[in-house]
Amino acid sequence: MKLPKLKPLAKRQEVEVGDKERWKPTWNCFCCQDTGKVRTHLVSLVIPEYNPNRDRFPICQNCHLGESWIHLEGNYDLRLTPDICQELDRFAREGWKKTRRDWHENQKSQTQFEQEFQQLTQSKNLRKRDRSPEEEMFVTQHSQNVRENLELEIKPKSDEEKQLKEVEI
Repeated sequence: MKLPKLKPLAKRQEVEVGDKERWKPTWNCFCCQDTGKVRTHLVSLVIPEYNPNRDRFPICQNCHLGESWIHLEGNYDLRLTPDICQELDRFAREGWKKTRRDWHENQKSQTQFEQEFQQLTQSKNLRKRDRSPEEEMFVTQHSQNVRENLELEIKPKSDEEKQLKEVEI
């Protein structure tokens, strides 16, 4: 039997480089991030003295994924109603939107800072243009030659040279 020749399938799609969003959450419920357990920082909004190491963990009533934790009898808290979970979900979504907005503003301000810094350095620089590739190569070579000459001068002399100097003195 002759085997067919198949094209390989990529494990993942290559991400396009550009002005795309860095990361987008894959979960649907922001209250529990599709785990069924309400996130600790959100629980503390409803239960101020909540300690995840001591207290029972609240189960999300918003997306019904909390049902997968029911087998842990005595370890979960069902006091958060669907209305509370929906409010926590809304709060977490707003926090995510704010984080994305802040990140984009930070990127814009960083780009603006870099442009202003470039303009400032250009105005303070005695050269009115950047070095050409040929000039850059010449300067690099010259710098390397100077360093080599300095190393030769600083390099410790051999024992014979030291003895000759002592004889001259």
